[in-house]
Amino acid sequence: AVSVLWMYFVERLSLKFGMLEPRICRVLDEYYWFHERHKLVSLLHVMEGAFAGTPFKNIVSRLQGIRVGKRVFDDGFQCNEYTLISIGDYTNLNVEGLIQPHTLEEAVFKSDYVKIGKGCTLGVACNIHYGVTFGDFVVLEPNTFVVKGEIADADTTWRGNPPRAVGGRT
Repeated sequence: AVSVLWMYFVERLSLKFGMLEPRICRVLDEYYWFHERHKLVSLLHVMEGAFAGTPFKNIVSRLQGIRVGKRVFDDGFQCNEYTLISIGDYTNLNVEGLIQPHTLEEAVFKSDYVKIGKGCTLGVACNIHYGVTFGDFVVLEPNTFVVKGEIADADTTWRGNPPRAVGGRT
């Protein structure tokens, strides 16, 4: 418990107890290097695996800065840039998935919020990129890569690479 609290304190201190902001900037920009240093300072992600599938995972996620709703089941989804992520109530996050609210394209760093609505199910080994917004009760099937800026309407099921809506919730 002391280690978790210490890592939380160091991580929040690196942000001056603030939050990351969505940005588009060049790699040479000062903000990009601040962002990268913060990502490397964060050690709480090392302990995430130990809490996967337990109620303590949500506590650790909240300490990291993720806005997590009530009764979220997280079986080992991985995240970075925690303060850019919000997860709604009653959401199911399966193992080996990744929420990545940033990218580096042609020497340009881009980051944005990722918002997941309530009651969503994210399948095994899914990858969610920056700027994605899920409505309520969206089902994301296994091995789906949701590309940047995608908006998933409520009560839909998504499949494939690139993903497409294949019907209502199953």
